Amino acid sequence: MAGPVEIKGRVDVRSGLYLVEFMVPGIAPADAFDAGDAFGTMYAIIVPERGIISYGLFLDLDDEGTEIDALFYTAPISVVASDAAFAPTDADARKFVTALKFSAFDDWGLFRTSEIANHNVPYYAPQGKLYGQCKCVSTPNIAAGSEPIIRLGILPASGEE
Repeated sequence: MAGPVEIKGRVDVRSGLYLVEFMVPGIAPADAFDAGDAFGTMYAIIVPERGIISYGLFLDLDDEGTEIDALFYTAPISVVASDAAFAPTDADARKFVTALKFSAFDDWGLFRTSEIANHNVPYYAPQGKLYGQCKCVSTPNIAAGSEPIIRLGILPASGEE
């Protein structure tokens, strides 16, 4: 089995934030999820070794506004297939950093957004990567071509980039 999809960000020189944007990987076209399912497959984000997750945005191109949680870990977790019950192990819990709970949405007509500002959770990623997987809280049904996008803003620790 192939490893997680690797995602690289960039430093925004104006804000000093390390910015990452990615489409949630592993969602099959026209997939219907149940509450408690893994939403997409695991991904690895190349990040500064030390930093603070300060901002998150969920861009819901399917215009549903159903809560999705994005969980982050310092190392890979037990592989959970998309659309299967999300059930990390006790060993996975020791790697847990934080969850961004995208639950309150603004409706912009043909898409919705959920933003989390001032999250401010520090992390130490000795491999220079954070690993993530999303979980459904409700029952989204994602149309082909409407896979969601997540944006993260990370404050690098002093001297990190």
